[in-house]
Amino acid sequence: MKRTLAQLADQAFDIIIIGGGIHGAAILREASAQGYKTALIEQGDFGQATSANSLKIIHGGLRYLQQGDIQRMRQSIRARRIFLEAAPHLVHPQPFLLPLYRHGLRGREAMAAGLLLNDWISWDRNHNLPAESRIPPGQVLSARKCLKLFPNLETEGLTGGAIWYDALAVNTERLTLEFILDGAGKGAVPANYVEALSLVFDKDGSVLGLEAQDRITQDRFRMRSRWVVNAAGPWINTLLTNGRQEAPWPIHWTMGLNLVLNRTLPSGYGLGVGNQPSVNKGQGQKQRLFFLVPWKGCTMVGTAYKRFSGEPGTHQIRIEDIQEFLDQINAVWPWENLTIQDVSNFHCGLLPLSENQDPADAAVEPDKHFQIFEQTSDKKTKGLISIKSTKFTTAPVVAEKVMDLIGQERKKPESPKPANGNANSSSGLSSIKKDLSDLRKWNSPEELERTSHYLYENYGTRAGSIIDRIRNDLKLGNPIFSHSPILVAEIIHGIREEMALKLADVIFRRTDLGQTRRPSRENLKECADIMGRELGWDEDRRAKEIEAVLAAYGPLNEIDPIPVLG
Repeated sequence: MKRTLAQLADQAFDIIIIGGGIHGAAILREASAQGYKTALIEQGDFGQATSANSLKIIHGGLRYLQQGDIQRMRQSIRARRIFLEAAPHLVHPQPFLLPLYRHGLRGREAMAAGLLLNDWISWDRNHNLPAESRIPPGQVLSARKCLKLFPNLETEGLTGGAIWYDALAVNTERLTLEFILDGAGKGAVPANYVEALSLVFDKDGSVLGLEAQDRITQDRFRMRSRWVVNAAGPWINTLLTNGRQEAPWPIHWTMGLNLVLNRTLPSGYGLGVGNQPSVNKGQGQKQRLFFLVPWKGCTMVGTAYKRFSGEPGTHQIRIEDIQEFLDQINAVWPWENLTIQDVSNFHCGLLPLSENQDPADAAVEPDKHFQIFEQTSDKKTKGLISIKSTKFTTAPVVAEKVMDLIGQERKKPESPKPANGNANSSSGLSSIKKDLSDLRKWNSPEELERTSHYLYENYGTRAGSIIDRIRNDLKLGNPIFSHSPILVAEIIHGIREEMALKLADVIFRRTDLGQTRRPSRENLKECADIMGRELGWDEDRRAKEIEAVLAAYGPLNEIDPIPVLG
């Protein structure tokens, strides 16, 4: 996948997608699979903004069952299956435990019935999935078994626990990129660091394309297309308010905050907390349920919400925001006594505020329903579709619905290309292990096993391209620095085949070097030197790239000051 902007200006496309988050990526994948000539532009890096803020859970909609929202539940089940099928190396089944107290609607009897109903509604959840990607049925455990999994659970009134399975997206950044790579492999033309400036219209008001600008060189150019899909997330209204269009929604925003803790859960299970008898005893308090998720040797916890009224991209997290969230978690999980020193990273993004929310309500709730605004009924906006996105999980379903709208207006190609997922883990992993064993002698079978698993879990069958680079130059098979699984070849591959243009692209999104905790300045310098040699950066540019990465950790730099290189 090359960044060739000349293709964007020279070709006439069927569809141009604005926004390289998970929704734009899913639409790109679906459109290209159906044979549409498709382009995608993203003003930053792919998956850099809201899509990077995720609790990593691909939900099957179990909580919607309690609300009786079966349609939304079925959408989530289908979307989860698409993720599991498309990227089995990045999305795995994950068990969760919800402790149950007393009896009644949240007791063992009610939850047992709910889990059975969930299994019935999701009867096709494992259709066409390999064995390792299948979602098992839920079950109810005794109190004794719950305490074996989580010894620190409150025992007063504990009657048991509900076990259910969702999917865990181990690396949401690479999952977004996987969908974009899939689309590019089917002929789509994606490009990062390209900003949509304004729409271009025909005399009758139909959309002809848009004016765009390369944010690296500042060059401007025009793109031609019969359809423009606005999947810009919090920037949804920016393109529309250019004198020709009215924003489809007066959207209000909330900041969603997830924390990465440098602690591990006592089992491989995720945990729902907030329903203990000691929690929310005060009258009028609304019960909150938080989730603790095992992730890359750490624990993610979320989600906290806070109103936001500024411009998209200007939201910032303060130490006070992190401490406030920790106080909420300690109130429902007090046995851990979390402090700000336990926080190794955080993820934050903007989500639409619920339209039904009372402005005076202190509690903040994000919108739960995506909307697709088809601006074709008015001739002035024919050919434009805008999306108000909400959940990472349902992006594949949104993509299908967008393409259904486009298919109604224009006949689909006669021979659409099928969307293909990655190979299952057993065959993919075996192939990687064999290729690696042929490259060189390994210090131990365990080292070969670790490297094989690492490459498969991050790249799936695409790991073959990295192995080919190492085969041509064995030095690229070295780690970028000692005690790191990340190889020099990955950085070179990220630049040449995945459009990594900045150090932050590699640290946060092509690799997971900076996802769980802040790398040292020394390690960042080693990565910047590799990129600098490849891209021709001088020392001043390398230093600026390092500072930009460190700045992304915001208030954590105040807690743990960054040492200066001697």
